[in-house]
Amino acid sequence: MANLIIGESQSGKTTFLKVLSKGRAHLKFSDINVCAVPKEDYRLIQLWKTFNSKSINFINMDFIDLPGNAKLSSLTPQFYERIQKSEILFYIIPLFREDLDIKNYTNNEQNEIILRDLEICERLLKNRKLNMAEKSVLEKIQKNLLEEKPLNEIELREDELKIISSWNFISIKPIFYVINVSNNQLEDSKFIEEIKNKLKNKIYFIFPAQLEEEIMELSEDEVKEYLSIYNLKDPIRNQVLDKIFEYNDLISFFTAGEKEARAWKLKKGSTALEAAGTIHSDIARGFIRAEVIRWDELVQIGDWKKAYQEGKVRIEKKDYIVQDGDVIYIRFHV
Repeated sequence: MANLIIGESQSGKTTFLKVLSKGRAHLKFSDINVCAVPKEDYRLIQLWKTFNSKSINFINMDFIDLPGNAKLSSLTPQFYERIQKSEILFYIIPLFREDLDIKNYTNNEQNEIILRDLEICERLLKNRKLNMAEKSVLEKIQKNLLEEKPLNEIELREDELKIISSWNFISIKPIFYVINVSNNQLEDSKFIEEIKNKLKNKIYFIFPAQLEEEIMELSEDEVKEYLSIYNLKDPIRNQVLDKIFEYNDLISFFTAGEKEARAWKLKKGSTALEAAGTIHSDIARGFIRAEVIRWDELVQIGDWKKAYQEGKVRIEKKDYIVQDGDVIYIRFHV
């Protein structure tokens, strides 16, 4: 599923996608900006250089930017459908408009989706065909919504999530707030600290849109130097992609050789067999063993053959728990 960029008109939604994609976003449909944004992992780049691979393939994350007024408080049927099909909502808050109170703004939007979810919940509870499990989880949801808690802040068990998956609640979706500030606001450390305090219970990013556009075409070293002036460590692109991985409990593993260096995403705690299935179902079906080495060890040694000779490659069975940064070669037979 894609990540959805929402917010009011002229809030900076399209600029956000432009920055994430380094200007590569394009119009796929007549009125919707879409882009697959590559997570440019420096570890994979090092492996690509080590093997002089013919191609390099990063993990891509899909983003959609809805045009015009796309606030949660102004849902249209089409907008509602887009939300249901999305993974994470990136809500652009135009704080560069100095008359905007960020706490009120976010609270008002959250209250709108809680009210809509409460309407759905109460309508469903009137259905006499509900079984006991369905009624129980709906009553739990109703109680929390009445206390102004969105579903993404409620602890729900796997079986409860499965029950409500087809009921189209909006507040179950995670919301990442993107706070669009001016360069002048960014330089005001007291102002930025106040914003952080107001949003301390939410996932948010400070987004100096003008600055991010300016550094988009600079080299990595130039970007670091430029950002340091404003006491920033990473461009928002890196922050966003890393946070998506962290939120979804994902790791990266790699395959590398002369033909290709590629990154693969995997749920933390997954096995070598599951990693094999991520690459191809046939590889999982015919799994024999996994040959594993840390990415930095392989880069330091320089090639697979020497790594085997030095005893750095570990032989692992299908139940091996893959670690972030592993380079894996799967032996299989079908």
